[in-house]
Amino acid sequence: MNISDIMTTSLVTVHMDDSLIMVKEILANHHLHHLLVVNDEKELCGLISDRDLLRVMPPSFGGIVETEKDRQAMNIRAHQIMVRNLKVLKSTAGIYDAVELFLNADISSIPIVNDAEKIIGLVTIKDVLKLMIKAKYIHNKN
Repeated sequence: MNISDIMTTSLVTVHMDDSLIMVKEILANHHLHHLLVVNDEKELCGLISDRDLLRVMPPSFGGIVETEKDRQAMNIRAHQIMVRNLKVLKSTAGIYDAVELFLNADISSIPIVNDAEKIIGLVTIKDVLKLMIKAKYIHNKN
């Protein structure tokens, strides 16, 4: 089975100069844990996880004790906190290639690219776990 069989293809992206306020809203509104960061040419430049955002977000942001300083801190740009030098896989890679990369690189999502190195999908650890549950169900059913 190829990674393309389980990857998410409906990708949600942000631009490098989008504010963290926008990143936070997109993550929350789409119930996502990872956002791909692209440039004006729609080329993959990085990735932001909800953990990356939480690491830089002021704890009082959005609360009743929020200050102007908290709001200003959220105006930094996506490129300032994104992870660069991403580990990617080709769509023809196997599931075990993804599992090995998850374990060895200590990551929780992998952008999937085509032969032209264009982003076509995203695979998360959760996608692999869903596949394992599905396989167990099918195996136990027979």
